Amino acid sequence: MNSGIATQAVHDSLLLAQQKLDLRLVYAKAATNNPASIRVLEKSGFSRTKQRPELMRLNEDVLKLAHFELSLK
Repeated sequence: MNSGIATQAVHDSLLLAQQKLDLRLVYAKAATNNPASIRVLEKSGFSRTKQRPELMRLNEDVLKLAHFELSLK
């Protein structure tokens, strides 16, 4: 069920970051095996910045994280 909740949450967070916090650049990470999260970031205007994923351990699992950034000029 794609209700757009994650996309709306990212949109609202970016508005807050720009309007209230006066941020100009936002970084994000998403697990490479989570295409839905990657899609939300891409739909929100983020671009992938690194070709090599970062490794992170979460409990017993090792996740590969893709890096993204968005300019809020």
